[in-house]
Amino acid sequence: MIAPLKEFVIPFTIWLVMLLCVMAGIFRRAEWSLYLFAILAPLPNLWYPTHTFFLGKDTMDLLFASAWIGMWVQGKRSPATGGMLLGVGIVYSYISVWVVSSNYGLSPPVNLDNPVLRNWKNFAMMSAWFFLANSLISTEAHARRLTNIFIGVLLFMCWREISGFVAGSGFSSTRRAEGPFWLVGLNSNHYGAFVAQASLLALGLAAYETVKRRRWFFYGASALALYPLMYSYSRGAYAGFAAGLVVLGLLRYRWMLAAVLCLVPVWDLVLPSSVIERVTMTENADGQLEESAALRIVMWDLARDLFGNSPVFGIGFQGFVFASADQPLHNVHNYYLQMAAEQGVVGVVLLAATLLLGFWTGFRLWSERRSAFRRGLGLGVMAYTLCVVVVNVFGDRYSQLAMGSYFFLLLGMAVRMRQLAAEPEPEPAPETEAAPATASPADPSLQPGLRRLPARDAHV
Repeated sequence: MIAPLKEFVIPFTIWLVMLLCVMAGIFRRAEWSLYLFAILAPLPNLWYPTHTFFLGKDTMDLLFASAWIGMWVQGKRSPATGGMLLGVGIVYSYISVWVVSSNYGLSPPVNLDNPVLRNWKNFAMMSAWFFLANSLISTEAHARRLTNIFIGVLLFMCWREISGFVAGSGFSSTRRAEGPFWLVGLNSNHYGAFVAQASLLALGLAAYETVKRRRWFFYGASALALYPLMYSYSRGAYAGFAAGLVVLGLLRYRWMLAAVLCLVPVWDLVLPSSVIERVTMTENADGQLEESAALRIVMWDLARDLFGNSPVFGIGFQGFVFASADQPLHNVHNYYLQMAAEQGVVGVVLLAATLLLGFWTGFRLWSERRSAFRRGLGLGVMAYTLCVVVVNVFGDRYSQLAMGSYFFLLLGMAVRMRQLAAEPEPEPAPETEAAPATASPADPSLQPGLRRLPARDAHV
């Protein structure tokens, strides 16, 4: 009974909802396509089974196209602060695809015969959701709805992991919480980073939430996220989460800083033994770097050499895979070094400017105090962005559709909330006071030197 439900009924329902949202997105409510994309993007376990249906493989593309067309058809386009930066980043990344194609003898990137172009298409589409979020999330009610979707997805994802994953007594690289990301070739490190980012956003939103049930919804999601975060065994996710907590503690949750200071001396007595084992796992019994850490050093050295050979434009978009063909690893395990090697100084500057835009937008939303929701959103965006900055020190947690889409949706929404805050509020219409019943201000009898009119003319 359960098998047909999972194999047909649920995928068919999702496929049908997708088609309805695509049609509604084009002709009536473009934001519906955005909302469904926000639900499905980090949950490939929900939309991958729709591949068996007509156009199911194109779900993400159709939602993007319908939101884009609907935005223009329905006249909802809004110029975005930072839009030039994001646009230049997309264009430059495509130029970088030409660079890698030239350097490694690939076919011209004009169709999907080029092996890099498909990955670039997903990256460009993910980045372009910034413009759609900025245009379609046009009210605070829309923004609340989208953030509720973010935290609802986190809650669903964590609940499934808690109910289906059992941690062992010790760390094992084959027994880690990995969520649904394995379906798109990502691993526990990506899952841990996603959970850390989303839970920080939830804490930021809860900080100023005035409605009790929504506040506890955010707190509950962030509390449930601790289990899969710990057992993802991702040291990068731990570091990113800690950095976000510092922002939250300094600006709102002062008790949190006190709790962390109390926890530091006894952390190895509080945390599970397997987590402690993972955190301290950098050397083997002989005092040498453990194998994965040693291989990462080799990859970092290779990335630095590649950057030194082509410092301005790099070797091209995702070129490190080709440059490391003779190595046991094909991942730099540091996105900033990877960006430097692949897209040079130009790419690093564009990446840094995008992350800075995210943090600055969050700070301005928080500091302007225009509403409780916007202030909480700003606090959450700051913590989220700082977490993104930190986790990418440990690997690419930025360029994949399932992993990185929320950052661009969140950034576009936050920029739009700032734009709304900057718009002058409409002046209230002048009120006309009712004339006193006893006497009119224009009554000639109240003005000396004027003759009182006869009664029949007094109301002319």
